[in-house]
Amino acid sequence: MRLRFALLGVLFFYISLDDFTTLHENANSWFNLDGIFYFGWVIPAGLIVAVLGLAYIPFLKSLPAKST
Repeated sequence: MRLRFALLGVLFFYISLDDFTTLHENANSWFNLDGIFYFGWVIPAGLIVAVLGLAYIPFLKSLPAKST
């Protein structure tokens, strides 16, 4: 469980670093699409979020139902 929390910390650090340095805007040049996928960074980010979301299902189920 400690590893999952550490990974969440690293991910949140990356998100703040990405927002500060605008890394995801550079990914727009990888994909030249129109419409809903106009911003190219949405495609790899969506895949990463989907994989991490599925990987964290057991972790979320192992958390206590009630916190004090």
